[in-house]
Amino acid sequence: TNTYFGLFYVYIGFGISFGILILRGFFLGIPKDIDEAAYIDGANKWQTFIHVILPVAKPAIVTLLISDFLSTWNEYLLASVIINDNNYKTVPVGLMTFVGEHGTDYGYLCAGVLISVIPVMIVYLVFQKYFVEGMEVQSNHNQTNRRITVCGRITNSRFRIRRRSVISFIRMQKMKQMTSLRLPML
Repeated sequence: TNTYFGLFYVYIGFGISFGILILRGFFLGIPKDIDEAAYIDGANKWQTFIHVILPVAKPAIVTLLISDFLSTWNEYLLASVIINDNNYKTVPVGLMTFVGEHGTDYGYLCAGVLISVIPVMIVYLVFQKYFVEGMEVQSNHNQTNRRITVCGRITNSRFRIRRRSVISFIRMQKMKQMTSLRLPML
């Protein structure tokens, strides 16, 4: 108790389980055809992971980073139980010192909340583009557009993928999407 390491291990434990849940779902949505196209064009497993899979997963990783940072930054219960020393209090626990049994100092509380929002805003503004992409990737409409961008990134990597295989991959994905469309029943 009264150390950041005790709190750190608890946050890591909760963050890993949430991260596995989010990233597993995202990685299952990546088609195997991308891996096979990279393998046919001479990429080994590490090159495929670094040059193909990670650029595709960047929005999901950044979305996970932002949500994990936000939940850790705003966490109150565990920090108030594990840390008792005033020198080690986290921001939410420190803000609660302005709330008393008989009264609340709203001036200090509002100033503290305003200051505590600044790091969250900075993190969100830096990663805003990837956060929005990560939220949009789950929809069916943007999934094809994202795969086309992936194919554009494949051609710029160290190993050169033939343009014919990339173009045929894009056409194949468009055909799959066209055949999977169903007309609404009247």
